[in-house]
Amino acid sequence: MDDETKNGQDNESNPPENKQALARVPVAKLPADQVNKPSAVDDAATAKAESAAKPILPTRQAKPQAAGADDLVETSMEMPRRVGLTVFILVFVVFGGWAAIAPLDGAAHAPGQVTVKTYKKAVQHLEGGLVGSILAQNGDVVEAGEALLEMDDTQPLAQLEIANSQLVALQAREARLLAERDELTSIAFPASLSGANATEEVASQTSIFGARKASREGSIEVLQQRIGQLESKLVGLAALKDSKIALAASFAD
Repeated sequence: MDDETKNGQDNESNPPENKQALARVPVAKLPADQVNKPSAVDDAATAKAESAAKPILPTRQAKPQAAGADDLVETSMEMPRRVGLTVFILVFVVFGGWAAIAPLDGAAHAPGQVTVKTYKKAVQHLEGGLVGSILAQNGDVVEAGEALLEMDDTQPLAQLEIANSQLVALQAREARLLAERDELTSIAFPASLSGANATEEVASQTSIFGARKASREGSIEVLQQRIGQLESKLVGLAALKDSKIALAASFAD
């Protein structure tokens, strides 16, 4: 209250530049219990001033979620699946086609037998071997003596060739031994050894026969020479004996 009265007095003592007199405003006196008590209007003004003095900070707004987020997640998971399925199908097609058309340089060997489904009768080769071609198919009606399959003759032919070579060698050797036994001057080979496959064996046995004959004749000649030497030695011993007997008789006389 005193401050307001003092301010009024200062205003009266200091007139404005236009030298106009100010009207005196009567000052109302308030009771002592209401001097320091703020009014409702003052509280509102004070709150408004404080709110105006505080800086207004921008509030963080929640980002709205995209409407198609779930669709994007599903799409991102679906792409690897499609790529993997496509790669699997391509690998299967490529390797399947290669396995179907690629030539095989070798064959798998496995024992097997042909059986009749109704009678469970085994039909198999006596000695086994490789199947060259199958003439009867599953479900065909066959008769007794009808060919069901053909065996590959590569291995049997090789074995036959080996057996023929051994037979030719034994026949040529037999002819040579007979010629040596009978002291023949040459070997009398049988007619079965006149083929081209026996030419090498005949020449080999003939060479052996000539070498053994020359060796035998050489041994006989050496033995005959030794016999001659022994006979000469016997003649000398007989002459020595006679001389000894004659010398002994002369001493006796």
